[in-house]
Amino acid sequence: SLSYFSSMNMMKSLRDINSDTTQKAIASSADTAAAAAAAAQAANIPGLSHIKTKLGGVELPDQAIVKQREKEIQKIKAIEEAQKLLKKPFPNDIRKWSVEDVGRWLDTLSLSQYKKAFSEASVDGDFLMELRPEDMRDILGMGHSLHVQKVIVTREKLRPLNEMEERKKFMVEQEELARQNRDQPSEPIPEVETVFSQIRNGRYNRVEKALDLGYEANDTDSHGNSALIIAAQNLNKRICDLLLNRGANINHQNSQGNTAMHYAMSYDPEGTLGEFLIGRGADDTLENQLGLSPYDGID
Repeated sequence: SLSYFSSMNMMKSLRDINSDTTQKAIASSADTAAAAAAAAQAANIPGLSHIKTKLGGVELPDQAIVKQREKEIQKIKAIEEAQKLLKKPFPNDIRKWSVEDVGRWLDTLSLSQYKKAFSEASVDGDFLMELRPEDMRDILGMGHSLHVQKVIVTREKLRPLNEMEERKKFMVEQEELARQNRDQPSEPIPEVETVFSQIRNGRYNRVEKALDLGYEANDTDSHGNSALIIAAQNLNKRICDLLLNRGANINHQNSQGNTAMHYAMSYDPEGTLGEFLIGRGADDTLENQLGLSPYDGID
């Protein structure tokens, strides 16, 4: 349902792994931090023209001041080099980050004081994802609890989606595409019987196109059959997978109370499709109107 996909969108927004957005956020914070640091350093450098001393009747800059100025210039150069380094793209997958990448990331969080500890501990991206708060506090010396919290919160936003979350993300994206097509269809959305006929004939590409055009995966015929049930009746695992990825209700029951699992177990003695459906979340305890579970048959 749309409410379901809305909730998925909320999940997606909380764990946005869009690489472009991440890179822009990192670059923006890096530029701001570096520019501010450079300005602060520049503001503290005294001008040589105002500090002179006499040697043999000739006014010369005080050597201590010269050395101080050189030191400050070196600091500014280091800041500029760090700024260039921060603009280097981060790998999209945090688990592929190097120790250097982790150090650059700490710079963007204004936590550069911990770079040395993280580097000495060889904390790369994969290791970073496994660090516990107590590790950061007791081993890496992050004494401020809010600093630890900042690392954890920001790290979680970069954590790759697991297989189930990737599937849900894909479903959300496909539902959004279907919604746009329903609002502005490029061609008519196929009728239920047309799609069911395509499924019975194994026309995978046609079924996929119907879904892209906005066909609702959970639409039913006069007998309460859904597209998934029709695919299960025809033992078409590939189309079953397509429909499930587009939001089909795996436990939908038709007017007789049978589910896709009932037909999979009845028509596939080897149980291959039934095993697949169970792996995707099918409830094998549901009974039809005759009180039969998928293991008992359909009539």
